[in-house]
Amino acid sequence: MSDNRGQKRLRVVDRYAGPPLLKVVSLLRRKRSVPDPASVRSIAIMVLAAIGDTVIATALIAPLRRRFPNASIIAVTTSANRGIAELSDFDSVVTIPVVQPSKAIKLLRELQLDIAIDCGQWARLSAILTYASKARFTVGFRTEGQARHFAFDAAPPHLATRHELDNFLALIAPLGAETNGRPSLNPPANPPLLTPERQWIAFHPWAAGVRCELREWARERWISLGKALVSRGYDIVITGGPADAVASTELVNAIDPEHARTIAGRSSLRDSLAVLGDVKAVVSVNTGLMHMAAAVGVPLVALHGPTNPLRWGPVSDRAIVLGPGPGGGYLNLGNEYPENPPDTMAEISVEDVENALLRLLASP
Repeated sequence: MSDNRGQKRLRVVDRYAGPPLLKVVSLLRRKRSVPDPASVRSIAIMVLAAIGDTVIATALIAPLRRRFPNASIIAVTTSANRGIAELSDFDSVVTIPVVQPSKAIKLLRELQLDIAIDCGQWARLSAILTYASKARFTVGFRTEGQARHFAFDAAPPHLATRHELDNFLALIAPLGAETNGRPSLNPPANPPLLTPERQWIAFHPWAAGVRCELREWARERWISLGKALVSRGYDIVITGGPADAVASTELVNAIDPEHARTIAGRSSLRDSLAVLGDVKAVVSVNTGLMHMAAAVGVPLVALHGPTNPLRWGPVSDRAIVLGPGPGGGYLNLGNEYPENPPDTMAEISVEDVENALLRLLASP
């Protein structure tokens, strides 16, 4: 069975079997107290989802270290987001095969966890895996309508009225930890992928997931912005994954092949993070790379349409958010699209983006 077919089957199982299974779990388990901080040796942060969530989860590391100074803090990931966790301050990273739950549970139990923190917002599977890990204490979200909270000893509410960083930090409040962390990544000291003498601006035009095209800016506007920046003496690098390689090459050719290049499909997450450390600024739609740029601290213009920046915006003092336009900002968990959604990204003009970028570049 392919990974794709396995993921589809798991989504069906998660949707229909997850809630009743979790209600059974609630009858079998008893709630426990937080272990004495001095006795805690291993804490797992379960982040089995998107790259952006993994970046946000790095904000939990420093407060947990202060609260549990003797503990090793472990990121539990999938193969898709492992690369980001490896570029943060986790003590170790363990990847589990979520399409093989029995193997995943075996790996989790081998960690002999004192505390397991599930950062999943809606999936029941991550809650079940957290419960099955046999950690001494478990924490995860109480998300309306998802029945996840039955798996946990403590279950703060997942709220649509606060930024996702604040939701994640709420997970460690029951542990007695401070809730003042910030996402942080460590750009690797790779050999430079970009010519150092040139002034590079990174574009990330590509979104992912359900109805991702609604979170993207029009191709013609990226081309116009690129040409305007080249005329000012900047060079453009386009980032993206393997699925974005062809479209990225087309953008390069339309902007100016002498002053633009693409690394889409040719680089790892590690390489992409290294590039973010080398550019003067980034322009990105709301996606994982936007959160990576914010965590690195590079000047950032973040384009929002369906996503609400109050919920999902960049956590950075060096970012300018543009959008959403009228009728935008309606996404909470990421799939709440109306029947005929408006093109809210069209409300963001090339001039607005260029002016925001120039303001950031002029700042010290």
